[in-house]
Amino acid sequence: MSEKSFVTNFKVIEAQDMTNPITSLPSRTAAQDNLAYQIIYTGSPSGTFLVEATLNGTDWTALAFASPITTNTAPSGSLININQSPYSQIRIRYVPTSGTGTLTVIYASKRLGG
Repeated sequence: MSEKSFVTNFKVIEAQDMTNPITSLPSRTAAQDNLAYQIIYTGSPSGTFLVEATLNGTDWTALAFASPITTNTAPSGSLININQSPYSQIRIRYVPTSGTGTLTVIYASKRLGG
């Protein structure tokens, strides 16, 4: 009988000022199959989010997405789903271009099978 293991949601960024670049705490993902990040922001920021991954814990590389994850200068958010991740750690980075706001990012993951 297979079993699912769910990691409780936790904040990797909490109420940070979006006028400055922000880098989340790294999420250890090596034993997880499915990952999710919820990006929540207030205010009117303008900028880009990067999802970065590492295998060795030192050298971080941005993952390629079909379209960039950007703010739209109004309170909003996004969900990022990553399935079958081969990376040891993942983090979120925000690079501002203008505007102000507050950023919170929540992480959750799931391991499938026993």
